[in-house]
Amino acid sequence: MRVGARGRRAGRRCTRHPGRQTPGRPAGPRRVDAPAGRGRIGRAGPARAHGAGAGRSPPDRPGLGRRPAPLPRRRRPHPAPDAPAYAPAVTPSELRALLRRHGLSPRRSLGQNFLIDQNLARKLLDASGAGAGDLVLEAGPGAGALTEGLLERGCRVVAVELDEGLADVLEARFGDAAGLTLIRGDCLAGKHALNPAALGALGDEPFSLVANLPYNAATPLLMTLLLDHPACRSMWVTVQKEVADRLAAGPGSRDYGEISVVAQAVCDIRRVAVLPPACFWPQPKITSAMIGLVRRSEPRTADAHRLQALCRALFSRRRKQIGSALRDAVRGRPWPEGVDPAARPETLTVEQLDALARLVEER
Repeated sequence: MRVGARGRRAGRRCTRHPGRQTPGRPAGPRRVDAPAGRGRIGRAGPARAHGAGAGRSPPDRPGLGRRPAPLPRRRRPHPAPDAPAYAPAVTPSELRALLRRHGLSPRRSLGQNFLIDQNLARKLLDASGAGAGDLVLEAGPGAGALTEGLLERGCRVVAVELDEGLADVLEARFGDAAGLTLIRGDCLAGKHALNPAALGALGDEPFSLVANLPYNAATPLLMTLLLDHPACRSMWVTVQKEVADRLAAGPGSRDYGEISVVAQAVCDIRRVAVLPPACFWPQPKITSAMIGLVRRSEPRTADAHRLQALCRALFSRRRKQIGSALRDAVRGRPWPEGVDPAARPETLTVEQLDALARLVEER
């Protein structure tokens, strides 16, 4: 009740009655005229109107302005004659409906978290530079968030999908789209070999990997392509941020380790974007990142397998001095120039570790 009473009193205070004299104010509306011959401040000439409605004729009805003209209705453009014959990119609600129609739901055991931010999908595609005629391997295409963009750019896509249900979704979305080869199965045959069907589809041509990788398959697939498939010229992937940090880490950092050294010995590392969990459905519990690995024309090692073997031995005991860890392997021979036996492996550069790998191999 007090609130209502206060409102009524406030209303009485704010109401003006023409003809009733208010102390200190003249009766009627108060008007301030510009001085004769003065318009804008500091300029001579007639007064000019400013603000909304300046220069317009007065309204037809007192106290009311003219109604704005209605906005034209937006029409959905007709598809171009050469538009792709497959479905457009899906929204989160459409993705749920699409999976329900096929009796599917995300499978955590396969690391299925679908990218639903189309701007980020385009960002990865733009970073990859994939274009017309390029051969692209896509591992774990899911519902086709990247597949669609790759096909629109005229790429030849070899998509490898382990989940039979999602493979059916891809067939339903893209049908017989030119340039798409769909392979049902795991992209890896064992831990360190590519699927033979995928290898057959790729042939001997240079190709790129562009994929939102399942979290549980990212590191084995990247290492396999780095070490054993020089035809893979670049990799543009979405992975756990932890994996991206390890790939890009430098000497002396906590994340520096085996995959850092091997990846940087063979490739240049390029960060693309960090993706919070809200960019995916269902939302993962971790942050993701997009990263690029571009194979170097001149690798920093002559034998990446040899370098990997040394790093695996050293970084399994990363706080141990390399002199103690390699005492039997070096056996009194001189250490490479610039390498301190009292150093720990996490402080050594790629070149220093490669020199140690050559020394160990020579015994």
